[in-house]
Amino acid sequence: MNVRQVVEQLEHRLQQPLPGAKAQYRMAPAHRPGPDVDHAPPPHARQAAVLILLFERAGQLYIPMMQRPPDSGPHSRQISFPGGAYEEEHDQNLAETALRESEEEMGIRPEHVRLIGSISPIYVAPSNYSVLPFVGYSEVAPDYVPDPTEVEEVVELPLEELTRPGCAVSSVWELRGQKMAVPHFQIRGKRIWGASAMMLSEFLCLIDRSPEPLLLSTDDTVGR
Repeated sequence: MNVRQVVEQLEHRLQQPLPGAKAQYRMAPAHRPGPDVDHAPPPHARQAAVLILLFERAGQLYIPMMQRPPDSGPHSRQISFPGGAYEEEHDQNLAETALRESEEEMGIRPEHVRLIGSISPIYVAPSNYSVLPFVGYSEVAPDYVPDPTEVEEVVELPLEELTRPGCAVSSVWELRGQKMAVPHFQIRGKRIWGASAMMLSEFLCLIDRSPEPLLLSTDDTVGR
């Protein structure tokens, strides 16, 4: 399929019942309760949104993500989608949150983005956010203007590489003082894990490119 066909198929699939928790939890760390457990966010959870953006370059589709700078927060140095908290004074809805935060963090111009749907929300316990991931398409590559307080590095991921054998792996890491199996996407020297990997897993299922069976990495790295 060409790029236009992929985007059209994705837009159609986003109107159908979503894969949901079953697809997300395939890439969940071992400490997280499984999809059969009630995964509704607590009533006090804050609302947030992120943008999964597809854009074309040289006949290939790419997804821009960002590596957060080192800090004392729960998501230090992690790879994530652009996005953030709903702000009542600025946003009429969560779609506006995703677009506003993507512009503030990475300089992605909202007028270049056509939102085509959203995937299943996910609760991120360390930051107490209920996150709704929106899917968008841009006919032009973003002209990034990253905010250095939010973004250490812009990471562009070719969609095709995300589904190659060996991209989705599981390694033993030390998290919060415990060793555990952590599924993650390993691509271009980066590791995408946690909520971002869970969102990405469901997204790939929607375009009939679900990740290859998980492999236990030969490098059972302890730590992040």
